[in-house]
This record gives sequence, structure tokens and C-alpha cells, in this order.
Amino acid sequence: MLAVNLALGAWLKSRRLAMPTSLEDARKRIAAKMSQRKGTHGESVARLALERFGIKQVVRIETGWRIKRIGGRVVGATPMAKVTADWRGLYDGGRSVLAEAKERTDRIVWSDLEPHQHAALREHELCGGASFLVAIFSGVRRAYIIPYMLCGLERGGPAITPATAPDLDVFWMAY
Repeated sequence: MLAVNLALGAWLKSRRLAMPTSLEDARKRIAAKMSQRKGTHGESVARLALERFGIKQVVRIETGWRIKRIGGRVVGATPMAKVTADWRGLYDGGRSVLAEAKERTDRIVWSDLEPHQHAALREHELCGGASFLVAIFSGVRRAYIIPYMLCGLERGGPAITPATAPDLDVFWMAY
């Protein structure tokens, strides 16, 4: 066992990664990596759904990061600012589109979106743009594009589920 730990430590050091200090730390790192993979999958599904819906010039809104270094090594990163939504695009007539994508297995509720995201989507809609929630349900492998003002995610309102989303008469696709 000691030889395995030494070999793992040497491998991590060669890649400038820190050895997990505990089993809990290792579990957190694995969970973070899995979440990152799930997010990447959700992004590709959201882009495809928006393009199939007819939105042109679909562009991911990137988060700027402030890198923390100690002795030339990267030891952490924090977001520089909150991002309004995940995607920006245009309808054929030039109308601006702002979309937030959420991937869940069973339901999407109000608290899944941050307060600044609700505010940005609402303000974009009031300024003449089109705001959408891209609800991705990995349990049934479907993505729904729901106009933000119709999604009914008021504080304490009903959740959006794979069973209730079709009632909103929205675009959907299987993947």
C-alpha cells in the first residue's frame, strides 16, 4: 500500500497536482470532476437545442477567472464577475436571445437559478430581447427551450419536470 501511495504521489507531483490529504478530499475532487463532465455535456446539448430551435450565432458566455498563484504555481481561481446567462444568440430578424441552461435528472425549481440570473433574464425580456430557459432532463434524455416569462418559476411556484414541460407548448428535442 505504501508503494502505491508513493507512486501516486510521484505521479501527481509530476503533473503539479497535490496529493489528496484525506479520503473526503479525494471524494470531493472526484465529485467536482464528475460535475464538470456533466456540465460540459449539458453545454453541448443546450447549444444543439438552441441551434435546432433556429437561433443563429449561438455563443457561450464565458466566465472570467482571477488566477491565484504562489511561487509561480497556480493554487486557485475565483470568478471575476457573475455571468448573466449561459448563451447569447440572434433570431433571424436580429432579435437578441439570452438563454440559461440547467441540466437536472428530474426537476428544475426557482432556486436552481441565481437571483442575478433571474434579474438578467427578466430585464433582457423587458428590453425587447427573447429570454429562454433550456431545461435539460438527463433522466429522460430530453431538452426543452422554454420562454423565461412562460416557465412559471416564480418564487415558490411549481417545478418544471419532464411531465409538466410539454404542457408549456415549447420546443423540445430528444438526444
